[in-house]
Amino acid sequence: MDYVSPAYELVWGRSAASAYAHPKEWLDAILPEERERVYAAFSRLAADEPNMNIEFPIARPDGTVRWIFSHGFQVRDTTGKVIRITGIASDITERKRAEEELRWKTALLEAQVNSSLDGIVVVDERGQKILQNQRFADLWKTPQHIAEDKDYDKQIRWNASMAKDSGQFTERVLYLNAHPKDSSRDEIE
Repeated sequence: MDYVSPAYELVWGRSAASAYAHPKEWLDAILPEERERVYAAFSRLAADEPNMNIEFPIARPDGTVRWIFSHGFQVRDTTGKVIRITGIASDITERKRAEEELRWKTALLEAQVNSSLDGIVVVDERGQKILQNQRFADLWKTPQHIAEDKDYDKQIRWNASMAKDSGQFTERVLYLNAHPKDSSRDEIE
């Protein structure tokens, strides 16, 4: 171990002195269910991969779990022989918490949208469907291949073909596309 950053103590909750005395101590902090995957990645780095990026959780001595993003790379001498492995580790715990919260909120939103009695479709500024519930497809009797396609133009063409007044329907959709802050709640026969 040539150098251990003072940040090691903050993130791992272990002293830099102990890292020098026990160079593999930081590996022991990796959660048991992740160790094999992380060991394998570092073994490949030491053997034949010039660099690697990996995320993994660690347990600090106080029991708290932190998430680490580690970038490791080989340092070679002028003959190409690997003389050192260098790693930079970043604490990404807050990012992981935000990702988990976003996954949970997304799942909640999708559950609400999919259980709605209303047909719902959300389109981005490029005309790609971001979200559509099954109720929307059922109301319009949309074939599965069109309902699953992200290209909203196909959906519009289908819906226009099913509308009582296809011209009025298409005009309304064009208006909504030109005014993205507007929304529409329409009844269909």
